[in-house]
Amino acid sequence: MSRVKRTDRPIRHLRPVRCGRWSGTIVFGWVFASHQIGAAAAAFGAGVVRDVFGTYTYAWWGGATLCGIAAVLSILVAGHRGGTRSSGGGIGDDAGTATDAAAGAH
Repeated sequence: MSRVKRTDRPIRHLRPVRCGRWSGTIVFGWVFASHQIGAAAAAFGAGVVRDVFGTYTYAWWGGATLCGIAAVLSILVAGHRGGTRSSGGGIGDDAGTATDAAAGAH
């Protein structure tokens, strides 16, 4: 199984459940646009840090700190998701996992 397939399933599930059945292209557009804006801001910030301090060390530490914060937030969000899974019915909705079926989620 390719890596694209592994990330595609959760994204295909989020699109119809969270954003409506036909707004997938809009959601993907906003996700990719925000990714590009974030990448540009990070590159600009790293350049400023390099100009001011003469090294990228502080930019790397800043990036590592942001990754740590994102990891903690991901764990916190995942902990609050319990029992909120939709019954599906949207485009690309898969049968779910064995745990979902055993729990009666589908």
